[in-house]
Amino acid sequence: MPISRITTIGWSINDMSILKHAIEQGLELARKILAVRPNIPVILYTGYSASVNGREAKRIGIREFMMKPLSMTHLALTIRRVLNSA
Repeated sequence: MPISRITTIGWSINDMSILKHAIEQGLELARKILAVRPNIPVILYTGYSASVNGREAKRIGIREFMMKPLSMTHLALTIRRVLNSA
């Protein structure tokens, strides 16, 4: 999804396993999204976190950092909480 589309819909959830590049590119995507629209709620979830943690994600501006595996209930509750606080 192009960044222009993400900024139009007003939110982003990034699953690092589906990105074509390493987690660093996913973080760069989040930085670019937030540079265009700093108030956009970004949730990052991953099964690999050697190069990023929740503290680093929050520093960048990512609202929530989640580790796999996670339940759909937990994901849904997190999305609702993030959107309610936006």
